[in-house]
Order: sequence, then C-alpha cells, then structure tokens
Amino acid sequence: MTETLDERVAEHNMLTASVKRAEDDLAAARRRNLELKAFGSDVTGQIDELNLEADTTAKSVRQAVKEKEDKMVAHDVLKLEVKRLRDLLNSRADQAGSIPPSSTSCFRSSVESCSVNSLYSSDNK
Repeated sequence: MTETLDERVAEHNMLTASVKRAEDDLAAARRRNLELKAFGSDVTGQIDELNLEADTTAKSVRQAVKEKEDKMVAHDVLKLEVKRLRDLLNSRADQAGSIPPSSTSCFRSSVESCSVNSLYSSDNK
C-alpha cells in the first residue's frame, strides 16, 4: 500500500510539474502573441504610411508630367509663332527688296526708332 501511495504521489508530482510547464508555456505563448500583434499593428501602420507616400508621389509625378506637357505645348506654340513671324519677315523683306535703295534707308531708320520706342513702351507696362 505504501508503494502504491508512493507511486501515486510520484505520479501526482510528475503531473503537477507537467501542468506547471504547460501553464508556463501557455503564458509565454500569450506574451509572444501580444508581441506579434503589436508588431503586426506597427507593420500595418508603416504600410499605410508608405501607401500614402506612394499616392502622394504618384500625384506629384502626374502633376510634373502635366506641367511638362503644358510647357512642351507652349514651346511648340512659340515655335509656330516664330515660324509665322519669320515667314512674315521674309515676305516683307522680299517686298522691301523691290523698293528703291533711298526708300529702304528711310524705312530702316523708322523701324529702328519704332523698335526703340516699343522697347520703352513695353517696359512701362
């Protein structure tokens, strides 16, 4: 009978130790679970920040592309205007070629005075 009691006490001690280890393992697992949840929450926050930054950057890129396209269009319009003015100037120069030389010197002096006057008047605007 004492042998049976000793066996039962030993079995009880072993089971108590096993339960204690299982409780310790459970507590450690719960702590680790809380740590992982906090880490997951931090990662989710970082992902949200990066998504916001990516959206902002994409919007900035779209705006920069739009501005570039607008500048390219303005540049092309200016090129067309320069071509039109150059063609106009060439046609006027061709017309001026048929004017006698004495008239062209008068024309040149009036153009120079007109150009000087237009420079001063455009500065005052």
